[in-house]
Amino acid sequence: GGGSSGISINYNNSGGVPTATASTQSTPMEKNIFTDIDSVPWAQEAIVALKVKNVISGKTETKFYPNDKITREEFTKLVVSAVANDSQVAQINFGDVKPGAWYYPFIQKAKFAGIVNGIDSNYFGISRNITRQDMAVIIFNAAKYKNVVGNTQPEEFPFGDDPAIADYAKESVYTLKAMGIINGVDADNFAPLSSATRAQAAVMIYRLLLR
Repeated sequence: GGGSSGISINYNNSGGVPTATASTQSTPMEKNIFTDIDSVPWAQEAIVALKVKNVISGKTETKFYPNDKITREEFTKLVVSAVANDSQVAQINFGDVKPGAWYYPFIQKAKFAGIVNGIDSNYFGISRNITRQDMAVIIFNAAKYKNVVGNTQPEEFPFGDDPAIADYAKESVYTLKAMGIINGVDADNFAPLSSATRAQAAVMIYRLLLR
């Protein structure tokens, strides 16, 4: 499941994302695979790498729209495409998940793999923008599915807005922080209830693949 196989990326401004090293290919990838990611230099490496691996796509052929929000079903699709495409499928009974919809098989796989749950027992939360804390929970579950959490101890220094992080998300947030998979929105705060962006989603998934 390593994300570096066959990838060479030579960007200097990667926002702290570990640099992938080619094992079978040495040609650097072009950041202008999308024309609108100069605005997120810290996410360029992740976006391009995941595009090349067919995990993500742009909203058009040339534009990624990195600062757009990402929905729960869109994020689930990305995570499944990255780490659980071979999972079996679960029976799902969420009232807002429609059989035959593009997201249906991805939610089935993510549910079987133990990566996602609904916002409650009856609804998945289709069309809702995913929060940063819920994105962390899904990434943490994906890390456990990939068996890369190991004996990682949760980060002992809390974010300044720790009281705003839901109890169900704290283990995920702080373990991923200790693993170097997530950061705060600044030096002190995680912003757990803020809606995640497409660029943030790409960086989290890419860092997971590099574990």
